Amino acid sequence: MTFNEIFYKYQKSRWPEYFLKYAELKKTINEISYAKQKQKPTLNNKFFKDLDKQLSNVNKFYLFKEQELIKNFPFAVKYNDRDVLVKKGTDKPIRFRLNAYKVELGSFYCDLRDLKTFQQLNFRAARKLMKKHKTFSGMKLADKKWLEIKQLGFNKSPNIDKLFKNTIVVYSCVFTKKNPDKAKKELEEYRVNLTRKQNGLSTKKPRNTQALDIWDQISKLDNSKNQEDEED
Repeated sequence: MTFNEIFYKYQKSRWPEYFLKYAELKKTINEISYAKQKQKPTLNNKFFKDLDKQLSNVNKFYLFKEQELIKNFPFAVKYNDRDVLVKKGTDKPIRFRLNAYKVELGSFYCDLRDLKTFQQLNFRAARKLMKKHKTFSGMKLADKKWLEIKQLGFNKSPNIDKLFKNTIVVYSCVFTKKNPDKAKKELEEYRVNLTRKQNGLSTKKPRNTQALDIWDQISKLDNSKNQEDEED
């Protein structure tokens, strides 16, 4: 899949009003490239004004959602529940609490993934817009703007990566005998199954799980210079 396809597919599924209006901004760049010289300053001003407004929207929303996740982190861990369950073999109330907590952590992990994907797609979209503007306009205004974009909170904040790490650590302590790799695998399986259920699909493991995972698709773009440099 191209970046365009991934971006628009995900934009439709979560928070569409907070994404960069990627197609509109690209259209303005195309207008700049074909405009007469005296019209270019006006179009450039319009492009950067629109971009700033939209980036502010992205940044504010991202930081709000990030703080919301920090506030809602499921800290209420009962390590002793697991110990009792192991010793007694079965204990329905405890097993019920543990299962509920597993679902809570799994759902939280899904929310983290959604926000991280939002961050990645908008950051990449901004980068591609800056490259496109520089190429089509023949100007270096985009270089300065790109430096500003990289300093925005939605790119610089380390909090979401810390939340990922903490979620995996907590899950591993309670459910996988402190095995973080197994914890991550189980959380990923929960996320894939939840996504398939939400889309009315079977939860049986598909032949090609990568086709379901937008992060895998983004990684493929990262690992492919031709895809990354593709004009879209």
